[in-house]
Amino acid sequence: MDRLPWELDREMHLATCGAVSVHLTPIETRLLAALLDATGRTCSRGELLDCAHAGAFRDVCDRTIDIHIRSLRRKVAEVNPQGPNIESVYGQGYRFVLRLEP
Repeated sequence: MDRLPWELDREMHLATCGAVSVHLTPIETRLLAALLDATGRTCSRGELLDCAHAGAFRDVCDRTIDIHIRSLRRKVAEVNPQGPNIESVYGQGYRFVLRLEP
């Protein structure tokens, strides 16, 4: 299977697929990096929460990740309308999948 040309500039907070780019927040950048690094594997909300806050102690509910993922999904769809690329895995978390066809 051909891979979509996903690139993530972590310093500029810029996600690119093909010739289209979108700016991300720092948290969205870290979440997308974690999901891209684990493409096809489900990441738990706890794992993503750790990635989103870069190891800093945060007194937040793991459901806050859902809000960040919702925003990230919207932005990823702008870059790659063939998605969705971020899937919910009921009771487990989220995973990034590559899609060539809608």
